[in-house]
Amino acid sequence: MAKIDAFFKLMFDQGASDLHLVAGQQPIVRLHGEDAEFYDVTLRMRDDEGKAIPPDQFFPVALQAGLAAKLDRWAITHSLKALAEQRTSGRPRTRVFLRLSPASLMDETLLTFIGKSLQANRLPVDAAIFSINETDAAAHLKRA
Repeated sequence: MAKIDAFFKLMFDQGASDLHLVAGQQPIVRLHGEDAEFYDVTLRMRDDEGKAIPPDQFFPVALQAGLAAKLDRWAITHSLKALAEQRTSGRPRTRVFLRLSPASLMDETLLTFIGKSLQANRLPVDAAIFSINETDAAAHLKRA
């Protein structure tokens, strides 16, 4: 765990996040309903040798190190950019689901950041759907 913690700190301090984090998309298959594509954004991390580090190992470290909100913003930035590219390449009804950490719930600038990111990528407000853990929502009811 200490190796992951040190790696995380180094990654953000040196701006190397693009080299080690990957925002993938898991398709959500619709059974009925609207004619749109939905994807669940999945965050993956790789170590220096390219080996996958499971989210259940790196995300608790990010929370503890105070980096979870930065990680959420990285995922939002990269996912919305990829979504904009998909929409302009002939898939205009594609939408994504993004999970937010408890740290992001407490971030008073997050809504502004999301709004600016959507505008920068020329995406409508309903292009991204944000979700939070039920336990986190209950703990931070006023912010949620």
